[in-house]
Amino acid sequence: MAGLEDLSAADLEAIKLGRALMTNPEVRTQALRMAVKANPNLNVPEVRLLDAVDAVETRAQEREQRLEAELLKERVARKQSEKRQAVKDKGYDPDEIEKIIVDYGAKDYDAAMKIADMIHAQAEPTPADVRHSLAAGEPLDLLPGQKDRPKTPGDGMKTALSIAHSMVDEFRGRVKRRA
Repeated sequence: MAGLEDLSAADLEAIKLGRALMTNPEVRTQALRMAVKANPNLNVPEVRLLDAVDAVETRAQEREQRLEAELLKERVARKQSEKRQAVKDKGYDPDEIEKIIVDYGAKDYDAAMKIADMIHAQAEPTPADVRHSLAAGEPLDLLPGQKDRPKTPGDGMKTALSIAHSMVDEFRGRVKRRA
C-alpha cells in the first residue's frame, strides 16, 4: 500500500484543496454536490439527505403559499359578499353599484351609492318649468299670454315649431328668456 510519501506533488495539492473545501462549512455542501455531479456513482449520503430535506421544504412552502392564496381568495369573496348584502340592504342593486365603481372610478361602495343617487335623482321643477296648474279639462296655454287655441291642425304645428325655436334660441342665449 502506498503512503503519502509516494504521492506526486499534484496529488498532494489535490488533497490539500479537498481538505480546504471540506473544512469550510459554507462550501462543503457545494463541494459534495460537485463531486457527485462529477461522479454520479459516488455514494454521498449527506447530499442525498440534504436533497430530500430541500424537497420536503419546497413542497411545504408551495403548500403554504397555495393555502394562503386560497385563504385570501375566501376572505375577498366573503368581504365582497358582505358589501353586496349591505348594498342590497340599503335598497341598491349591487351589480349597478359595482359598475359605477368601475365606470366612474368611485373609491368605495358608499361613494358609488351617492353617485347612483345623483344619476337617478330627478331635477326639481322650477317656476319657469311650471307654466300653470291645470284643472281637469282646462286648456293649456302654449305661450305666455296666448289666449286662442290653434284653429286647425296645421296651426298647431306652426305654434309647436315656434315654441321649439324660441326654446332653442333661449338655450343658446340668442334672445332673452320668455316671460
